[in-house]
Amino acid sequence: MGASAMSASGAPPGVGPVVQPGGWTPEDLRRDTGWAHRLDAAEIAAFERGLVHARASGKGFWDLAPGDFPFGEAALERLARALAETQQGRGFQMLRGLPVDRWSVEDARLFFWGLGLHLGVPRPQGRASQYMSDVRDAGGTYRSVQGRGYNTKSAFDFHADGSDLVGLMCLRTGVSGGESLIASSITAHNTMLAERPDLLARLYEPVPFSRQGEHAPEEPAWYMAAIIGVRDGRFACRHIRNHVMLHSRTDYVDHDAPERKRHLLRLWLSLPGAPALPESWRLAYKDVEACAVRGGFRGLGITPQIESFEARMAAHHAMAFRIYADRAHTQGVRA
Repeated sequence: MGASAMSASGAPPGVGPVVQPGGWTPEDLRRDTGWAHRLDAAEIAAFERGLVHARASGKGFWDLAPGDFPFGEAALERLARALAETQQGRGFQMLRGLPVDRWSVEDARLFFWGLGLHLGVPRPQGRASQYMSDVRDAGGTYRSVQGRGYNTKSAFDFHADGSDLVGLMCLRTGVSGGESLIASSITAHNTMLAERPDLLARLYEPVPFSRQGEHAPEEPAWYMAAIIGVRDGRFACRHIRNHVMLHSRTDYVDHDAPERKRHLLRLWLSLPGAPALPESWRLAYKDVEACAVRGGFRGLGITPQIESFEARMAAHHAMAFRIYADRAHTQGVRA
């Protein structure tokens, strides 16, 4: 969209205020705290029974399925409500009260993986094709070639990750700081429309994005995509529902002892109920249709076993599986 395509006000033609539940303000969240839920004893017990069952199976992560985590009706209903809030509500949900203080890190990983399998298809998150990232200080430098924000103690810029849903599970906090911050990209859009429509128009135009060296050999090192788009009347922003939310973090002071250091786990998920995405995001997400596996940073470590796992999970959630269409050897596993 060039300058000649703008309206007299400077806004893109046909673009007006976005009216969706994800368009909240901080005052809205202070007034209505329904976005946070503390798990009750029955829900926690149900989650732990599922964890025990999965642990007893002895299966590796790529062999596990939702049925290996029989969380029970009450816990699954809670997950369904949380997921609905991320997709049809404010765009995020906090669950409090998981007994991580009595779980080993390995058990916490296993539980979080099972929770993700019930919700959707996990996505890779970087050059190593890791499907669960450890969010902790590993001595990285933010804004460097090798530095990613999650492996530093630095404050983040507001951003969105490359998936339908971002899940964070807190295992330990630091000495101070490290607060998670969120913002509504819908509210930001509407504010820009009112105050600087000329700048908003530019966000609807394609701009270059670098893959920051985390791409697979068959992927280009960069791609073009608009920051903001609309598909089937729904707003989406590239910069949790992750497409209507921005998130960040303050810097923090950590403990000296390794076993006490701040530590979170992160999952990226492709969701069966997520809406279609703007067509201009296809190069980034590989697939932009609803009910299709999409998103993630492919990296260098995707194996046939991992592709088969993803295909199996896609079938479980009745999702299309075309994400590896640019890899010739995947023809035997694509659904």
